[in-house]
Amino acid sequence: MPTILENSENQVTNNTDSISIDSLNNSIIENVLNHELYDDSTQIVTTAQTLNVNNNLPQEKSDYFNTFMPILTLFLGFILTKGYDFAVSKFKMKSSAKQWLENFIQLKTPLDKQIIDIKEYLPQFDGTNFELKDPKFSLFLNCEVLKSLDNKVLVPYFSKGFGKMPYKVAVVLTGELKNLVNIIEHDSSNYVQSYKNMQSEISTHITLFNEVFNLFRVKWMEYGTFVEINYKKGSAEFLEFVKMGQLMTEYIHPHVDDGEFDLFLLGREYVKPFFEATYTDKSNPILNDVIIYLNKCDQHIKAIKMEQKYLKIRLEKIQKSYIDTQLSMAKKFEINKIKNA
Repeated sequence: MPTILENSENQVTNNTDSISIDSLNNSIIENVLNHELYDDSTQIVTTAQTLNVNNNLPQEKSDYFNTFMPILTLFLGFILTKGYDFAVSKFKMKSSAKQWLENFIQLKTPLDKQIIDIKEYLPQFDGTNFELKDPKFSLFLNCEVLKSLDNKVLVPYFSKGFGKMPYKVAVVLTGELKNLVNIIEHDSSNYVQSYKNMQSEISTHITLFNEVFNLFRVKWMEYGTFVEINYKKGSAEFLEFVKMGQLMTEYIHPHVDDGEFDLFLLGREYVKPFFEATYTDKSNPILNDVIIYLNKCDQHIKAIKMEQKYLKIRLEKIQKSYIDTQLSMAKKFEINKIKNA
């Protein structure tokens, strides 16, 4: 059994060994740090440095990624958005331009028909037709559809899309197309308005005619009473009165109730012969009033004829303008080529 002394000695020995080992370890570490080791220490230092670098790289890459990735994403998003907007804008421009041109080309058919309709309508204005048929209006020639479309896309479409024309040529062509549309719209509106104006003026003259014609009939009956009382049946005045009465019986009495007078027929067949029959007794004040009122009736009939004549002149001008526009659309602007754009 070891004694206390022996144990103490052993403990001292162990402590001494521990101190020696610790000292050795500290010395090795100090030499490694001071680069005093050669072969082995070089490997140790290199390994330590390598570990230190490898441990730092992932952190640096992570910092760069976190810094630049949002900027790169924003930049790419901006580029993609601009590209998308450009593609959509180009598509809309092309689509809108084609829609405008298609509607422009579609004007040709109603324009051709309107020219034919006017040609067939004009023969009515020969001075013998009091009542005219209503003309045929093409509503499509009002160009309401074209006016609702965007014509600003035509210049970029012609200069960058279809035909790739020089910019100035595209501007001129666009202006000419728009001018044609304006001419068609104006002519169509003028056609409708001219007919409405004629109807309004004729209606006014018919109203005035009826007022004066009623006064004429009252005075005529008054003159008839005067003739029966004051003139003998064989007298010249009486015979002229009989002629006037025959004219009244033939042209006036059949339409007294319905008012369906053909005023142009009255002007040709009634007014002039009636005036000729008043020559013998025209100094009679009652008959003089009859003549005055009938003359006013005749003036309104002639005014109605003039309104028809004015309309005929306007329609002939509109027809010529339509034909000129038709030729321009067919020749100058090469409709078939534009249609296939």
